[in-house]
Amino acid sequence: MSAGPDAKVLRDGLAWFVRLRWIAGGSILLGAVLLRGMLDSVRPALFTAIGILAYNAVFQWGLTSGKWKIKSAAHCQIVLDWAALTFLAYLSGGAASPLIAFYIFHVIIVSVLLDPPEYLAQTTLAVGVVLWLGRHPDSSTAIPWQDWSVEFLNLNIPLSYLVILFTFYTVSYLSGRMGQLLKNREIELEAANRQLEHNDREKTRFLLTAAHSLKSPLSTVESLIVSLLHTDSASFTGDTRTVLERSVHRLQSLSHIVKDLLDLASAREQKMDLAEPFPLGEAALQSIEKLKTVAAAKNIRVNLDAPEHGALIHGIREDWQRVFDNLIENAVKYSPLNSEVEVTITDDTETAECFVQDHGIGIPEKELPR
Repeated sequence: MSAGPDAKVLRDGLAWFVRLRWIAGGSILLGAVLLRGMLDSVRPALFTAIGILAYNAVFQWGLTSGKWKIKSAAHCQIVLDWAALTFLAYLSGGAASPLIAFYIFHVIIVSVLLDPPEYLAQTTLAVGVVLWLGRHPDSSTAIPWQDWSVEFLNLNIPLSYLVILFTFYTVSYLSGRMGQLLKNREIELEAANRQLEHNDREKTRFLLTAAHSLKSPLSTVESLIVSLLHTDSASFTGDTRTVLERSVHRLQSLSHIVKDLLDLASAREQKMDLAEPFPLGEAALQSIEKLKTVAAAKNIRVNLDAPEHGALIHGIREDWQRVFDNLIENAVKYSPLNSEVEVTITDDTETAECFVQDHGIGIPEKELPR
């Protein structure tokens, strides 16, 4: 059975809980054996330990096989743990038993593993059990904690104090361990998020590169066909001319699709920090190289005048590449045959300026305000 992220976290938590239960069951079994000469009967504790180990083995099998519903398994384990703990607390003094502190530990685990309505219901169950123990403070097999003590460094330490001390340190260790597990999970999620951001950045860069790589050949082929149709129109008549004109329309449609790709990549790019230092002259030179075939078809020479180091600026290289592509392509497109296009870049300590000059028809003066 597949599990989502929340189910996986719950499954990992229950697997850790199963490992703890092996230790708890073994400790109870060992304690019952050590106390067999001090109590009238240790059978209830032995049977409880065996029961804990038995149902823990069943739950471990269920988690390993993956055949159980993870939420149902979680609630079933917690309820059985409440029952075992309650029986042990009843045997060891009821509400006066030092094992009462373990209810706090179980409440902590339940609150980490389950959702709010579920852990509140389980906590209410625990409160009810503790209140019940308060009404049954003694049992016929209760351990006489107040009568037992241990000599340590010339001190007579009541056994109940040692049990409480052990309980507190156990709760402290296990709570810290759970916190560490949660911290490790947070670190894993942060690493996964960084990887996703890196992958998204790479996809955006690939989209930009692919769109640019498609744009120039399409523009080149379109310009060559248009140039042929205009310069040697007498040679292309009838079906041949129709096919060429239809090809131009198809190329224009593809160019629009490529433009949409560039717009999409630009929108994604704006959400990322892709800015970096780069020579502005390099971007201009790359555009000139890409459009060299288009310019050659009209016998147009594109000249670049830029500083030796290319006017270093801080920005997004792909954005400036698109700016030069559009400016130089339009300059070549609207320039007459056998002319020149001048690309000039100047810079000082704070600013850089770019000029693209052609010898075309220009923009009518009345259209300039637009």
